[in-house]
Amino acid sequence: MSEVPKSEEPLSATIARHYDNGENNLSARNESRILYLRNFNNWVKSTLIQEAVIMLRNSRIHDGKMHVLDFACGKGGDLNKWRNSSCMEHLVAVDISPGSITNCHSRYEEMKRRNKYLFDAQFIVADCTRVNINTLFKDPSMKLHLVSCQFAFHYCFESLQQAECMLKNVSENLVSGGIFIGTIPNAREIVRRQKECGKKQFGNSIYNIEFMCDIDKPFPLFGAKYNFHLEGVVDCPEFLVYFPVLEKSVYLYNL
Repeated sequence: MSEVPKSEEPLSATIARHYDNGENNLSARNESRILYLRNFNNWVKSTLIQEAVIMLRNSRIHDGKMHVLDFACGKGGDLNKWRNSSCMEHLVAVDISPGSITNCHSRYEEMKRRNKYLFDAQFIVADCTRVNINTLFKDPSMKLHLVSCQFAFHYCFESLQQAECMLKNVSENLVSGGIFIGTIPNAREIVRRQKECGKKQFGNSIYNIEFMCDIDKPFPLFGAKYNFHLEGVVDCPEFLVYFPVLEKSVYLYNL
């Protein structure tokens, strides 16, 4: 009798489990060898958010009551960045990891205890590359002024269908004149380093990249999978984002 092969675990479950088990210790973080990289990444996010808020404030489309959707919110590391936006009224925080959402919600409640005035918030566990996120909103008709996806948008490039679902989740929920901001790995730099070494795997004592697709053929526009390890932070599959494809795709969704 032949054995029925076990079905492979969905990649989304692998990613969610990885972030569920992620480190949440401040003292350990401060001793990390990548502390300055983390600080730089935080500066990048703070700058993007600040610039977007200023643009929205100048456009006056939110009347001092800004609504924000934060895709891949993680454990809530950006909550203070949103709190510092004086016009903030409502945040929808979404992540694929139940553990991260629990931490994010707890951090929000602690902030609420310490601050007399704080924006309202909703916390959702969902894979935004596979579901229409507004069906999970408390108010499905709510429109947003700003959508942010920091260091996570590349996960939707697993397939064309997932990228389309993600972009639909952005465009359908933004008001006219709203802004979408995000940060992704530089695919050109990753490919350059791979071509330079000529191997599937490369890196150093801090990071390691191993391609899970055929490097002897042109990389596919979607599904160009590699495993990314960054000390103490990431150890899971990711996907290359060919930026010209992203630029063309967003225009199809009126972004």
